[in-house]
Order: sequence, then C-alpha cells, then structure tokens
Amino acid sequence: MTGRGGPLRLDTVLRATRRPWTTDQGEGKVYVLPPGGGPPALLSPPGALVWQRAGEPTSARRLATDLVASGAVSVEEALSSDEFARLVLRQLQELEAAGLVERVHEVA
Repeated sequence: MTGRGGPLRLDTVLRATRRPWTTDQGEGKVYVLPPGGGPPALLSPPGALVWQRAGEPTSARRLATDLVASGAVSVEEALSSDEFARLVLRQLQELEAAGLVERVHEVA
C-alpha cells in the first residue's frame, strides 16, 4: 500500500482521523465507523492501540517508542525499536487504507 504520497516511512508524520468508534466491553474489541458510512470496521488489537494513540500528529517511530514507554507494549514484545516501528508502520498503512489516519507531513 503506497497511499497518495508514496510508501509510509518510519518518520512520516501522521494523525488519527477521528471517527465515531465503540468498544465491545466484554472482549475489548474496537470498532470504527469508516469514512462515507458502511458497517463498522473491527480493528486488530495492535491497530486499535496505534489508532487510539495517534490522536496528535506523530511519526511511526515516535509512536512505537511511546507505546513501549507507556507500558502498553512490553520491551520483550518490542524486540528492537526499529523492528517494532515497522510493525507499527504496517498497522498505520492498514489504518490509512481504511481512511482512519491521514498524513500530516512527508519526510523527503
């Protein structure tokens, strides 16, 4: 997925597009209403975490660092910052394809 500005990079700055959303309290699942209507989209657990944390403009690398620092993801899960940042980047690409994040700034 390349999006409108080419592939996402670790330093591309993005922001979550605020959409109506809800959680299934029993299972902790996050559902988001996609742009233009349609049925609610179920976000994967990592995707939901990334989307909820990207309320302010942030880069994939910074988001990965913040998730680990907050304790939302253990250091063991993160493995290495770059590897985890790439995992976050994949989640952001999926969210961008669904219209749930937008690019704020492209790094040349």
